[in-house]
Amino acid sequence: DAFRLEILNELRKVERGITKDYESTTRTWNHKPDFKSKISLPRGTPGVEVTTDDKIYGYVTYGTRPHVITAKAGGVLVFQSGYNAKTTPRVIGSGPGGPFGDVVYARQVHHPGTEAREFHETIFEKWEPLFAEHMQDALDRGARKCGHGIG
Repeated sequence: DAFRLEILNELRKVERGITKDYESTTRTWNHKPDFKSKISLPRGTPGVEVTTDDKIYGYVTYGTRPHVITAKAGGVLVFQSGYNAKTTPRVIGSGPGGPFGDVVYARQVHHPGTEAREFHETIFEKWEPLFAEHMQDALDRGARKCGHGIG
């Protein structure tokens, strides 16, 4: 019981840290994706999962191919001529950015695509070694509470 409690408490800490990293990738966005997280301990194998079903977040993290954007029937697209990205590939965070330049009106545009930011991979690579350290800390505390700790 002491081991399980320590592991669950540590999983909650890791869950908060990973979720915070995901949220930091959209800190400066007007659109805020909803991230859902859960911890699990099936058969003694600890895990943390953070997910979102937000389409825009998916476009940014996985990137998009070049594509054509067409206005709805009888309509026109209105946008500014330039854009500075708020995120950078392989960086956990979000900075200033957004549209700039002259206003453009068009019935169709050829979007160049979006370079994948790879947030999932970057956050996983950060947390994989940290996760092992957190779990070892939890096991050490559990052992001490049971009277089996070293030193």
